[in-house]
Order: sequence, then C-alpha cells, then structure tokens
Amino acid sequence: MDEPSDEQPHAKDTLDHTAMVDGIDQHVNHEARSVRPGSLIEAARARIRRANGVDDQTMADHFGAIGIGASDRAAFEQLIGAILQESAEELRCEQYRHLRWTDPSGASMYAHLDADSGGIQCITPFFAPTEGLARWRVQTSAPCDDAGCPHCGGVDCDIVDESGELITRAAVQWALYQPFREWLGRERSFELEVVVFAHNIEVFPDADAFSSSPASIMGESDEGEPLRLSPNAFMPWGMFGEGGDMSERAVARLNGPIVAAQRRENRLTGQPFWQLRIESFPGRVDVVAAAAWIEDEPKVGGHLTVDGWLVGQPHRPSLG
Repeated sequence: MDEPSDEQPHAKDTLDHTAMVDGIDQHVNHEARSVRPGSLIEAARARIRRANGVDDQTMADHFGAIGIGASDRAAFEQLIGAILQESAEELRCEQYRHLRWTDPSGASMYAHLDADSGGIQCITPFFAPTEGLARWRVQTSAPCDDAGCPHCGGVDCDIVDESGELITRAAVQWALYQPFREWLGRERSFELEVVVFAHNIEVFPDADAFSSSPASIMGESDEGEPLRLSPNAFMPWGMFGEGGDMSERAVARLNGPIVAAQRRENRLTGQPFWQLRIESFPGRVDVVAAAAWIEDEPKVGGHLTVDGWLVGQPHRPSLG
C-alpha cells in the first residue's frame, strides 16, 4: 500500500484531557477549546439514524457491539465522556483533528473535531484487537462522501483474490475518512481491515442447521419452493439501491462458518461482547456483537448469519 505523502496527516503525541462527564452541559477541555458531550451525542445520533432509517436503538447497538452499551442517553453521555478523558490525538488535518481511544479488549473509538473550534463533529466506533484484524484485498478508485457528515464517508470496493480477480463488491464506511479522502482519489490496491458491527445475528451448530433454517430463505421459486442462501453467501444489500449516502450503503448480510471465537470484556464498562471471525464469500472477516444478543455460545465450527454495518481502515501498522 502506498503511504500518504508528507502533506497528509501525521501522528501526534498523547495530549492531556480534562473531562467533566456528569451531563450535557459539562465540558471536555482540549488545548483550551471547549467540547460539549451533548453536541457530540447529537452528532452521533443524527449520523447513525440516517443509516437505513435506523433509530436511536440501532445507534446504541453499534456501540453496544463493543461493550459500550447504556440504558439511556445520560448514561451513554457519561461513557463517552469517560472515553474522551482517555483519548489521545492521533492525526491532524488542516480542517480536522482526530482523537483515538482503544480499550485493552480491542473496543475503539474515533472522535472527529473541528480544528479551529475544537467542537466534536462526529464519533465512529471501531474494533482493534492487539493481534490484528482479518483483511480483504481491495481495489478502489474514488472516495464516497456522505452528504450529512464529512467524517462518515467511505469507499466502494472491488474485493479481489491474490491474483487480482474480482470476487465481489462492497461499500465500506471508513473509521477515519477525512485523512484519506484525497489519498482515495486515484486507483489503488491495498489491504483493508473490516469490522462488521452486528445489527441482527444468529448462531447455528453447523452449516446444515443454517441451510434448513428460516434464516437461509431469501424468497420463493415460481413453484413455491423456498430459495435459500448458500452457507457462505454475502449480500451487500446497501449497494442494491440507487445512490444513497455511505452510511446507507455500508451494510450487508454475511454468512459463514466460525473459524475463531473470543468472548471479550470492555475494561471501561465491564460489559462482555463477542469477536467472531467467519469465512464468508469475500474472505475472512471479524464480527462484533454484544454477548447478550447471542443466545447460544458461539463455537469454532458453528455457523453464523449476520446483518451488519461494515467499517474499515487500510492496514497501516503505523496507525496502531
């Protein structure tokens, strides 16, 4: 993968943050610039609400998938305030600054700030385990902006095999979009780390159990027989309509055998969540979901079907 030029953002040292996390009228101070958690929450709520017309519950589910679940808005604001207190500035652009927090469990979050006012414009959950994520080899040619938020863009990817042959396509929202928007402006081939934040998830004992279940049915034939998805089917249904913002496009259904399963616990909240690596049609990919959402304990050799939000970043060890 080509490295960004010297004019691209650069890593920054950890900066001190003073956080007040008791409510919407409290502040997070960063370099004498006031950041209001209340405006942060509204930006996040508006951003994720747009995705497929989802509501506040789905917004909460994205964070709950990595152990940042909350019973109400006030509790969620407290959690975000605590996260900001531990965040460090990772990259800086001309217009924006980007803070990063990563928990030992791998739960991670970017906060995107206006460089002049210090106001937080958006937050993006991510997952970054120390052992790394599965990666897809992709080819891209242009960035895809989100009309409602400068930080919610992404890219339409051609997912290819080692020889460069096309496997399938997917829209992936980027965890850290603005620093790479210009970089994405020409044709590139690189490895992309992708995380699937589960919206709906179901675990089966094996592929046969999945194939005989209602979850595998996608319609009926002319003869009235059920049409079933293959055990490793990949349906990037966010791309099936015309147009749409990236937040509406970066959603898909993935099926596949579970090749790795790890129950993790968010240090900040104590909430458990699952990291499940599956072998789906595009290749191996990591899925995250709150432990409470999964009835039967996932095991290697089991089978997974999941509808989720695809978030990614280019594989660059220097970004951590």
